[in-house]
Amino acid sequence: MRILTGPEEHPARHTVHADRLPGIAIAIGLCLLVVSTANLTLLWYAPRIGVTEWELAATTGTFDRLPLLLLGLFLLGGGSAARGLPRSARMVGWGFFLTGAGVVGTAALYALALPQALAMLPSEVGAQLRVSAVKNAVTVTAYVVTSVVCGWALLRSVHRIG
Repeated sequence: MRILTGPEEHPARHTVHADRLPGIAIAIGLCLLVVSTANLTLLWYAPRIGVTEWELAATTGTFDRLPLLLLGLFLLGGGSAARGLPRSARMVGWGFFLTGAGVVGTAALYALALPQALAMLPSEVGAQLRVSAVKNAVTVTAYVVTSVVCGWALLRSVHRIG
């Protein structure tokens, strides 16, 4: 009995052809985009602007949910560019810019609600909120930079596609 066998003795049963990968990326990207958009819509449904607690919960919830949206855009844009679909790639590129603008708007709402929240909380909890604010500032910066760079790269690749 041989323990180590070569590839000729046991060929792979399932292979993924490279020409199918862009289609798979597009399908997964669309699913992630639909799920994350629905999730964000439910989070922001029935807005209560002016209520500090709701504003903080909605903005931090948005920051927590954005990776799924960005991953969907990455897969959809990459699959579209690889498949040679310039219209789809262009739309996803502008979707990246729109996402970055939305993050900036959400960060502005967070920045307006934060001083009110700090004034209402005891100092121990306020210190934790300050740490959370720093984390959110770093996260917002990363999301905006990522959105702008990916949108720019995707729109630039559209010119190469067609």
